[in-house]
Amino acid sequence: MGFSIIHITTEKMKNKKGVKFLGEHVVNLVLAVIVIVFLIYLIVKVYTLFVDDNKLKKAEDQLNKLSEVINSVYAKGSESKIEFFTIDKGWYLNSYFNTLAPERECKGKVGCLCVCDDFTCENLKKCIDFHFSVQLVKTNPKIGVPYIMEKLKLLEPVYELDISKEKNVVKIKWKE
Repeated sequence: MGFSIIHITTEKMKNKKGVKFLGEHVVNLVLAVIVIVFLIYLIVKVYTLFVDDNKLKKAEDQLNKLSEVINSVYAKGSESKIEFFTIDKGWYLNSYFNTLAPERECKGKVGCLCVCDDFTCENLKKCIDFHFSVQLVKTNPKIGVPYIMEKLKLLEPVYELDISKEKNVVKIKWKE
């Protein structure tokens, strides 16, 4: 009889030690999973910041290049062509009058061009202002009549833009 009581007591002690051991390791495992998930989240955030900064840098470079040509055309009254490289498929090239420009952009200026990652120009954007009006003009290929647009959705990798001055307005035209 004494042997079986000792055996049962020993089994209970082993079970208690096993539960304690298992509990400690489960807590450690859960903490490790939480730390790994946090590290993955952090890596993704840093990567997207880097990618977004890179896109904004490309947008700024393209706008600066375009601005130089626009200012030259306005000053000389000439015409010019420029290749405008798309930052990312689905971005927009937007033209605004100063009162309609995105918040904190181009205030006090007549014209404004922005490159944005969305239709409303609320997220990633780079803008450049002008002391004269700048318009995006598209020609209807069916009837050949030009019309003013506020936005050009950038779907092609490169756009050939024709820039000209008419009166005190610089017009940016492109072919589909």
